[in-house]
Amino acid sequence: MDFEVEQFEHVEVDGTKYGMKIRDGIYLPNGVNNLSYSKNFKLRDDDIFLSSFPKSGTTWTNDLVWLITHNLDYERSKIENKFLWLDPGIPPNIIDDADSPRLFKNHLPLQFLPDDIQSEKIKKIYVVRNPKDMLVSTFHFYKKLVKDEFTGDFQNLIDLFEQGKTWYGPWWSHVNSFTKLPNTFIIMYEDLIKNAHKTIKSLGEFLGKNLTDSEIKFLIECTSFKKMKETEKEFKNDDRHVDKFKSDLVFFRKGEIGDWKNYFDEEMSKKVDDVVTNRLEFEVNFVYEN
Repeated sequence: MDFEVEQFEHVEVDGTKYGMKIRDGIYLPNGVNNLSYSKNFKLRDDDIFLSSFPKSGTTWTNDLVWLITHNLDYERSKIENKFLWLDPGIPPNIIDDADSPRLFKNHLPLQFLPDDIQSEKIKKIYVVRNPKDMLVSTFHFYKKLVKDEFTGDFQNLIDLFEQGKTWYGPWWSHVNSFTKLPNTFIIMYEDLIKNAHKTIKSLGEFLGKNLTDSEIKFLIECTSFKKMKETEKEFKNDDRHVDKFKSDLVFFRKGEIGDWKNYFDEEMSKKVDDVVTNRLEFEVNFVYEN
């Protein structure tokens, strides 16, 4: 089935080699397509949405949610297409034909998703990471892209963040909108590191599963940073990814708290602190140290 490809305005952005797409004031990677698909499909009451700003812990949470909703079937998880990834523009027939419960993931701002996502019936999971570590991870990721290569330095990225011109930004409006949705479980990336047992148990309860201590231990082990690193080669060699990333991409780089101290000077740190203080409505005390 053929579908019309939507046209986007394209703008130059400081520090980027090929610029970005823009729609309704939102800066988007060049791989985002057909936003009408993500906006207009019909939801089911048992749909589950996993949303996040990029480099906030999406893959980690993705694996946890899939395993919890599929009886901890780790062997199957290694070959299964776990989630419907909305950002590239999934044709409506593929979304409609997917078996329930459908698991969706996205970085798209709320305005590009179906209005019915605001229903109490739909379960939403939103992942938040402290913005300083998130920006360091973003910087390294941007540098290894092919079609969206970032040629600027870290100061350029901080300036773009402050201006709301990073992918899917502004970051603060992304976080503000999703954390206000009803029936939303908010995961702090740092809690997955420091309080994994408690966080995973609560996530299981949200998804209707009363996980035992041994099951939680299993989930922690099979979604560990070491385990995710083992899948990195397969990720990079996937035919869908070889033309998107440079061969020296490190997708799972450190997975720790506090690496930002190796990149930020005092002025950069203050810029991000000011964004959190003045623009973020979501009330949180970010954890910046391990």
